[in-house]
Amino acid sequence: MSADFAVAATGPTERVDAKKEATSVQVGNSPQGRVVNSSEQIYALVNGVPITVSDYNNLFAEIIRDRFFHAKVPEGQEQVVSKEVTDRWVERILLLQEAARRGFKVEDAKVEQALIATDKKYAGTPMWKERDRLLAELRVLEAKKSLLEQLDHQVSNVPTPTPAEVRSYYDEHAELFTVPERLRLSVILLRVDPSAPLDVWANTYDEAQALYKTLRGGADFAELARKRSADKSAQKGGDLGYLHRGMLPAALHDQIDNLQVGVVSEPIKGLEGFSIFRLEERVPARQQEFSKGESRARDLLIRERQVQARKELIERLRGTAKIEILIQPKLTSN
Repeated sequence: MSADFAVAATGPTERVDAKKEATSVQVGNSPQGRVVNSSEQIYALVNGVPITVSDYNNLFAEIIRDRFFHAKVPEGQEQVVSKEVTDRWVERILLLQEAARRGFKVEDAKVEQALIATDKKYAGTPMWKERDRLLAELRVLEAKKSLLEQLDHQVSNVPTPTPAEVRSYYDEHAELFTVPERLRLSVILLRVDPSAPLDVWANTYDEAQALYKTLRGGADFAELARKRSADKSAQKGGDLGYLHRGMLPAALHDQIDNLQVGVVSEPIKGLEGFSIFRLEERVPARQQEFSKGESRARDLLIRERQVQARKELIERLRGTAKIEILIQPKLTSN
């Protein structure tokens, strides 16, 4: 079957008798399978293993809670989140089935260790009144986690790249091993309260223009910075040290990019007031020597291959899986 979802014969929008469906898919209580209460609605089947509507809704709610402000999905994003929820559940089940096929066993000692740690952490808390039930649920989750970790470890065990492959990766991804251009700047800040009236801003701008003319006339920048600047760098003569792109607002770079070393900028308006900069030094971008970037290149190449190996496994599993969507859940962020 295609990796695309196979929608049940009832169609994507027609509801089925999910309660009746639930009674026919008892799949055992091993970590690879799932036992579904006969009263639960089933959203989908993955090689016969059910994903319940509550499974779907819980993960949907978790994603929107973690990702969106006020836990509300932006308009038009519901289908995107819905697909992600389905994909994550489908892939989890397929990976657990693959772990079973490869013969992995639950690492009982690791599971017990996790249970003991959790029991100790929450002992005496209100939620731990249902200790036995919660520990039983956690045991199942930790067992599945154990299997998934073992499978991931095996899949991620890619061959170590040869020196030639590492060098090739380094050459083909020069941008990853390039030290960006750095600028050494000094600043004089004439601070203005953001809520100050317009006439205060106007007067400060006139003051900044007068200071700019004084500097252009040959006045000592560091001395004026110590006397006039409200920036914390004032005691160092306004010296900000070395900065690179990303450390300054993009709009400020537009102003500074054309400055020559030793030249001061015209007053630049910002959130804190007006600033006058002097470019002290410009250090061009340069590619890191291979001997210094080799270890990172090797790590990045290995990581890239691990990601590709995981992707190929998922694609292979989905390509042969029987995935049936039985009902269309109501999309809501409430």
